[in-house]
Amino acid sequence: MNQNTVSGNLDRIKRATDDMRLVTGTTGEDIETVAQAVSNLNDDNIAKDETIAELEQEIEDLQPSGTININNNGVTNVAGYQYANVNIGKFAPTSISFYNYAGNNTQLYNDMSSIDASNLVSMDYMFSNMPNITSIDTTVWNASNITSMINTFNGTRSSIDLRGINVTNVTSLYQAFYGVYGDIWFPNMDFVSVKTVEALFGNGNKVRPHGMENWVMPNCTGFRWMFNFAGNDSSAPMPTIDLSNLIGGATNDVDVDMSYMFQYCAYTTTILIPKLVSNNRTAATNMFQGCTRLNHLDIRNFDFTVLTYYTDLLGKSNQKVPTNCLIIVKDDTQKQWLSNHFSGYSNIKTVAEYEGGNE
Repeated sequence: MNQNTVSGNLDRIKRATDDMRLVTGTTGEDIETVAQAVSNLNDDNIAKDETIAELEQEIEDLQPSGTININNNGVTNVAGYQYANVNIGKFAPTSISFYNYAGNNTQLYNDMSSIDASNLVSMDYMFSNMPNITSIDTTVWNASNITSMINTFNGTRSSIDLRGINVTNVTSLYQAFYGVYGDIWFPNMDFVSVKTVEALFGNGNKVRPHGMENWVMPNCTGFRWMFNFAGNDSSAPMPTIDLSNLIGGATNDVDVDMSYMFQYCAYTTTILIPKLVSNNRTAATNMFQGCTRLNHLDIRNFDFTVLTYYTDLLGKSNQKVPTNCLIIVKDDTQKQWLSNHFSGYSNIKTVAEYEGGNE
């Protein structure tokens, strides 16, 4: 441990001690005694170093936990005090916020490396509003207990590598990547516990997610605005949305909301959702509104006939799916339903017709 990381500022050390007492329930009296000794030291470097080392060890032994915030003012926790220049070893908090972080990529990586992520439960708002960051690498972590990722990367203008996050227990991805500009890597993630992805990539005009074809989400019922305005920028389009394994939790005893799911994905030409299912409590209003360049839509497992709400499913006026778009549906019943409710679509094919024509 770097022995030069203690400033000797007694007031700050005491605030850190008080703060840790609130979080850990520790009295901190011994540390305050050591801190007083530090402030009274003379220039005897050996004694000073030894006392600093002792202080650092005392603080490290506390293993602060709880909610920790890290920003341009240093490290703070729920009580809002600074740990100043005290090196306290690795945190093991249950949640962290880097909101409004003013450091650079290297500083963020180093700060993340100093955190033991094994106890993390919440990543809510963790990396929101980080104007100077262009890359977030979670591979320095082994976070296996995360249950919530609400607004985790909201507004981030950076590439994101999620390989250090185990998402098995995550139940909410509400606006997790809202407004993100950049590449997002989802290696082998199926989000088996997630229940909502509402506005997941909303307003992500330049977002570029990779690995979505592995997603299953068997318990998810909230898809509203999932890709709303995603890739809606000619300089960074999202030509293909591949959700080939996405099932969704559309059992007959739950409400499922797919309204506006792909709204205004204006530069997307292919949407693959061949396993996505619907039930008699599914809302699909404006599901593909604004997909004006779509030419391939595979929705072959969807039952349109049981939809609860389907107004402007394919959009309306000049913001609808092109009438010559290839739409792959399950059978003649689904084909007839679409033709009856949305006139002018000339390229609706059943699975048999599509696969037979491509042999």
